Amino acid sequence: MLAQALGYAQTPAMEGEQVLDLLEEQLAHPPQPETVYTFLRRSVITTLKANGEPGKVVHKTHRAFTDGRDQVLLELDGQPASMADRKTDRLHNLERQQRYLHRQGEEAAPAQSQLMQENMRRFRHKFRAEMEGLESCRERDTYALRLQPREEVILEHKGVNRLMDAMEARLWVDVQTHAPVRVSTRLVHPVSFLGGLLGLVRHIELSVDQQPIAPGLWVDEVITAEFDLRLLFKNIHFRIESRSEAFEPWVPHAEGANSTQQDGVEPK
Repeated sequence: MLAQALGYAQTPAMEGEQVLDLLEEQLAHPPQPETVYTFLRRSVITTLKANGEPGKVVHKTHRAFTDGRDQVLLELDGQPASMADRKTDRLHNLERQQRYLHRQGEEAAPAQSQLMQENMRRFRHKFRAEMEGLESCRERDTYALRLQPREEVILEHKGVNRLMDAMEARLWVDVQTHAPVRVSTRLVHPVSFLGGLLGLVRHIELSVDQQPIAPGLWVDEVITAEFDLRLLFKNIHFRIESRSEAFEPWVPHAEGANSTQQDGVEPK
């Protein structure tokens, strides 16, 4: 058995909800690293045709940070981003955060730990956790959980509630630190709105892998997502693949600082 291979005699007696308690506690009181880290986030956004074949492909490179400040577009399709490119990209990101993260105006974006905590709060309310056992995930010992929607829990937003009722997720939680190592979710069956007149969500699949870059500081390293939906008469089908790399302490405008850190970035 895998549990024995990991050094455990049997599947742990801990219940799925107990693991979520530990995870929630870890997210609510994370260590506070004194150092802010910066890194590059390289993304590929592929528009998919009706038959699933790839269409337009856009490559983006952002400079991102661990303290919640906005990421900055550095390259667009292999070319240095212009000020107009950066403005368009920032407005797009701000609109998305206002819609999905309830960010107000120009206020600071939530730091990654806060974002993960808010997402866990929502999942905790709507989903129940079932322990699947111990698994090795990204070379770490983890509790593997399956999350199933509680149909008796009705969210205020009926559309979101219908979507979440049609989703299932898996979560891998680090045994030692109780940090989330990986989360994956998918739509089990299509969801229509007003009999399909307003829209139809055909497919959603999302996977996020995290890695620690300092004690207590975990960041998204790999994100893959695919969305296939129709809003009124507009079909939207695309895939996103994102990978973070080149993690290093952020040294804003200091003598001897890596000049590649400074491109288009203002001190917070």
